[in-house]
Amino acid sequence: MRARHGLVILPILLIVSCATAVPRVSPELIAAARARDPDASGEGLERGRDLFTTRCDTCHSLPPPTSHSASEWPGFVASMGKKARLDQVQQDEILRYVLAARSLR
Repeated sequence: MRARHGLVILPILLIVSCATAVPRVSPELIAAARARDPDASGEGLERGRDLFTTRCDTCHSLPPPTSHSASEWPGFVASMGKKARLDQVQQDEILRYVLAARSLR
Protein backbone atom coordinates (compact mmCIF):
# COMPACT_ATOMS: atom_id res chain seq x y z
CA MET A 1 0.00 0.00 0.00
CA ARG A 2 2.86 2.42 0.84
CA ALA A 3 4.48 1.84 -2.54
CA ARG A 4 1.21 2.68 -4.24
CA HIS A 5 1.07 6.06 -2.44
CA GLY A 6 4.61 6.78 -3.59
CA LEU A 7 3.63 6.10 -7.19
CA VAL A 8 0.85 8.65 -6.89
CA ILE A 9 2.84 11.30 -5.03
CA LEU A 10 5.99 11.21 -7.19
CA PRO A 11 4.34 12.45 -10.43
CA ILE A 12 2.58 15.21 -8.48
CA LEU A 13 5.88 16.37 -6.99
CA LEU A 14 7.52 16.38 -10.42
CA ILE A 15 4.69 18.46 -11.88
CA VAL A 16 4.84 20.94 -9.00
CA SER A 17 8.62 21.28 -9.23
CA CYS A 18 8.44 21.92 -13.00
CA ALA A 19 5.67 24.46 -12.53
CA THR A 20 7.76 26.48 -10.08
CA ALA A 21 10.93 26.22 -12.20
CA VAL A 22 9.05 27.47 -15.26
CA PRO A 23 6.57 30.04 -13.98
CA ARG A 24 3.25 30.59 -15.66
CA VAL A 25 2.51 33.92 -17.26
CA SER A 26 1.12 36.20 -14.56
CA PRO A 27 0.66 39.94 -14.09
CA GLU A 28 4.03 39.98 -12.28
CA LEU A 29 5.78 38.23 -15.17
CA ILE A 30 4.16 40.59 -17.70
CA ALA A 31 5.32 43.59 -15.65
CA ALA A 32 8.85 42.16 -15.49
CA ALA A 33 8.85 41.65 -19.27
CA ARG A 34 7.55 45.18 -19.90
CA ALA A 35 10.30 46.62 -17.71
CA ARG A 36 12.76 45.27 -20.31
CA ASP A 37 10.53 45.68 -23.36
CA PRO A 38 7.47 47.97 -23.26
CA ASP A 39 5.95 46.10 -26.21
CA ALA A 40 5.87 42.74 -24.36
CA SER A 41 2.40 41.19 -24.19
CA GLY A 42 0.79 38.40 -22.23
CA GLU A 43 0.04 36.56 -25.48
CA GLY A 44 3.65 36.78 -26.64
CA LEU A 45 4.89 35.59 -23.25
CA GLU A 46 2.47 32.63 -23.40
CA ARG A 47 3.83 31.71 -26.85
CA GLY A 48 7.38 32.05 -25.51
CA ARG A 49 6.61 29.84 -22.53
CA ASP A 50 4.89 27.26 -24.73
CA LEU A 51 7.85 27.17 -27.12
CA PHE A 52 10.30 26.98 -24.23
CA THR A 53 8.50 24.08 -22.54
CA THR A 54 7.76 22.11 -25.72
CA ARG A 55 10.67 22.72 -28.08
CA CYS A 56 13.57 23.04 -25.65
CA ASP A 57 12.54 19.88 -23.83
CA THR A 58 12.67 17.67 -26.94
CA CYS A 59 16.49 17.39 -27.03
CA HIS A 60 17.49 17.91 -23.40
CA SER A 61 16.04 18.54 -19.97
CA LEU A 62 14.45 21.93 -19.60
CA PRO A 63 16.84 24.45 -18.04
CA PRO A 64 15.35 26.68 -15.37
CA PRO A 65 15.32 30.34 -16.40
CA THR A 66 17.80 31.02 -13.59
CA SER A 67 20.35 28.58 -15.03
CA HIS A 68 21.95 31.33 -17.14
CA SER A 69 22.52 35.02 -16.56
CA ALA A 70 20.52 37.64 -18.42
CA SER A 71 23.58 38.35 -20.56
CA GLU A 72 24.12 34.64 -21.40
CA TRP A 73 20.54 33.82 -22.46
CA PRO A 74 20.56 35.64 -25.84
CA GLY A 75 23.53 33.65 -27.16
CA PHE A 76 22.20 30.44 -25.67
CA VAL A 77 18.75 30.90 -27.29
CA ALA A 78 20.33 31.85 -30.64
CA SER A 79 22.57 28.76 -30.62
CA MET A 80 19.85 26.33 -29.52
CA GLY A 81 17.25 28.07 -31.70
CA LYS A 82 19.23 27.23 -34.83
CA LYS A 83 19.47 23.58 -33.80
CA ALA A 84 15.74 23.48 -33.05
CA ARG A 85 14.96 25.26 -36.34
CA LEU A 86 13.20 28.12 -34.59
CA ASP A 87 12.66 31.29 -36.58
CA GLN A 88 13.75 34.66 -35.21
CA VAL A 89 10.28 35.55 -33.91
CA GLN A 90 10.11 32.27 -31.95
CA GLN A 91 13.59 32.83 -30.53
CA ASP A 92 12.64 36.37 -29.50
CA GLU A 93 9.48 35.11 -27.76
CA ILE A 94 11.43 32.45 -25.85
CA LEU A 95 14.08 34.98 -24.86
CA ARG A 96 11.50 37.55 -23.72
CA TYR A 97 9.76 34.89 -21.59
CA VAL A 98 12.97 33.47 -20.07
CA LEU A 99 14.40 36.86 -19.17
CA ALA A 100 11.15 37.90 -17.49
CA ALA A 101 10.86 34.56 -15.67
CA ARG A 102 14.43 34.69 -14.37
CA SER A 103 13.85 38.17 -12.96
CA LEU A 104 11.01 36.85 -10.75
CA ARG A 105 13.28 34.69 -8.61
